[in-house]
Amino acid sequence: MEVTDSTEILKRLDALSANINGVREEIHEMRLESRVFQAQTTERLEAINQRLDSMEKRQDATDQRIITQENRVWGLIVAATVAVFGLLSKLAFFPTKF
Repeated sequence: MEVTDSTEILKRLDALSANINGVREEIHEMRLESRVFQAQTTERLEAINQRLDSMEKRQDATDQRIITQENRVWGLIVAATVAVFGLLSKLAFFPTKF
């Protein structure tokens, strides 16, 4: 059996404590880095959500304009159809005499 003196045990204990403190500091640094990364990721996601919201608003405005244009076109088609039927009715029921 090997006999060790108390100074060697204290040296080893100090070295072990230093290693444990180093590991603790590394873990603390990793936690801080992960929190920073999480905060950056959250900011990026919020920015993406804001962009998506603005795109949805623009899409809604565009859809509304398309509906308005479509209504105008259908209005013109109906007006032209009524005018043609009116002209044909006039010619059919009230022929002009020369």
